[in-house]
Amino acid sequence: MAKRKTKKSIYHHLHLNKKGGMIYYDRRFGDRREHFSTQTKDWEKAAEVRDEFERKLKERVEAQSDVPTFAVFAERTRQEDMGHYAASSLEDRKSQLKPDGRILRTLGSLRLDQFTLKVLREWWTCEIINAGLSPKTGRNYLDAISAVLN
Repeated sequence: MAKRKTKKSIYHHLHLNKKGGMIYYDRRFGDRREHFSTQTKDWEKAAEVRDEFERKLKERVEAQSDVPTFAVFAERTRQEDMGHYAASSLEDRKSQLKPDGRILRTLGSLRLDQFTLKVLREWWTCEIINAGLSPKTGRNYLDAISAVLN
């Protein structure tokens, strides 16, 4: 005689577990873990909560994939937003934002939503301090980064 499956065994592979009478959602996404109470004791309602959570998560992931990279915005800045610079400043800014320059070789592949203070500090250490450039030169590069992000 075949063993009858319990609701727990049916829903376990769908990242739902019962603990202390309540049903919890528990799932790993790489190094991140999502764990929360579904606020119900009913397996069907818990599955609905899980489905809604995963739908919203999928929407967030898809929205993030549409975020442009810093290189895309830098190129747009080079093409469209430099008309107000004096000739010498224009040449400096174009040089600072060239594809193989100090800024884009490190930061160009980052999506705009990945920019953090930590990222800029790491860039500063690698491209300014370790290269032996002066703080004034570094600030000029930061001005170029700021112009792109504005």
